[in-house]
Amino acid sequence: MSNILKKIRRLLELPNQLLVVIDRLNALEAKLDRIKQEVTYSVQDQSYKMNSVTEKMIDNHFFQLESLIYILRTLPNIKELPPTRGWAGSPDFLAQLIKIIIDSKPDQVLELGSGTSTVVIGSALIKNDHGKVISLDHEIKYANLTRENLKFNGIDSLSSVFHCPLREYQINGEKWLWYDISQIRLNHKINLLIIDGPPGSLQKMSRYPAIPLLFEHFAVRTTVVLDDSKREDETLVVKKWLVFLEQKGCKVLVEEFGHFEKGMTVLKIDSSYSSIDSQQEFDKHLK
Repeated sequence: MSNILKKIRRLLELPNQLLVVIDRLNALEAKLDRIKQEVTYSVQDQSYKMNSVTEKMIDNHFFQLESLIYILRTLPNIKELPPTRGWAGSPDFLAQLIKIIIDSKPDQVLELGSGTSTVVIGSALIKNDHGKVISLDHEIKYANLTRENLKFNGIDSLSSVFHCPLREYQINGEKWLWYDISQIRLNHKINLLIIDGPPGSLQKMSRYPAIPLLFEHFAVRTTVVLDDSKREDETLVVKKWLVFLEQKGCKVLVEEFGHFEKGMTVLKIDSSYSSIDSQQEFDKHLK
């Protein structure tokens, strides 16, 4: 009799147990729906991000192509433009260099790191019919290659490439490896300094020595162009330069080209600002 009662009791409890199971199944189903929605949104979000990245890549390629067309149209004297990808200066950077040179008409351009940019600089100087460029390279292989490109394009008469091995310098108690410029003779003060070397892998803030070591050769008004300024090191270098230049009593106008492929920073340095009454007048003076 007791066994029958137990069976009857279990049968009576079964609906309640089923209800508990159903509740758990409903909760599980709801949880699965939420996960499904989250996964769907995640996939859609990733798809959007991928589309955004692809769009930026296409925009960049189009911008580089536009810049390349500008270079070739503005400098028709170039017989052959060396590659503009990889380590070489990007077309947007080179196109902006041309604009700076045509606008400022520098007497003396000094470039750190030779290559495609040296050909473009020399060709822009020919268009101006004014000025010369000296390019420094710590690797003899690239120095010789640039010389060949300059000669082929017929601009070697106003473009000089020097092989300058790296040597140790002391700047404010800090040791730096930088170009050995002991044999370089500048006939004019530097109006335009273009910095695309030495490589960042050499040391932390490897391009910092440029301004401290060359400052005494600057003209009263000098423009400094820094390539690869999207890199963290170059950002730190610019900040360190500004401190140095402020200590030297200079006024500096900084222009950032963050939308460029590798970034580009332009510093317009003026050491005669003391005769200018206001920042606004100074800005006009630099422009």
